[in-house]
Amino acid sequence: MAKVSYEFPVNHLKGKVGMKSKVVFARRKDTGTQYTILQPDEYAPVTDPTLLAYQVVFKEASAETRQALNDPAQLISLQEEWANQRKYKTLYGYVFSVKHAEIKAQKKADGLIA
Repeated sequence: MAKVSYEFPVNHLKGKVGMKSKVVFARRKDTGTQYTILQPDEYAPVTDPTLLAYQVVFKEASAETRQALNDPAQLISLQEEWANQRKYKTLYGYVFSVKHAEIKAQKKADGLIA
């Protein structure tokens, strides 16, 4: 039987290992087994107008959520509404969903998104 030496590959990895990285094994005579990480290309910028419109909706909903949670008068009424529902576990999640639905409906009425 052949002797097999187990080398833990993490000790030899150099660079960042992410979810989409691929580890390639290459044998070199001078250093033994070499582990190389191939990184995917950076994300391409979004150019689809539909996706850009939904990004704007998300950005506006986030801004309105922060603004509503910082306003004491709105915060009290939003906490009461949130206490009467069971779908969302956090106040921020509830307020974001309400604001997102409002903005999305307004953008659809204006014809900016499908």
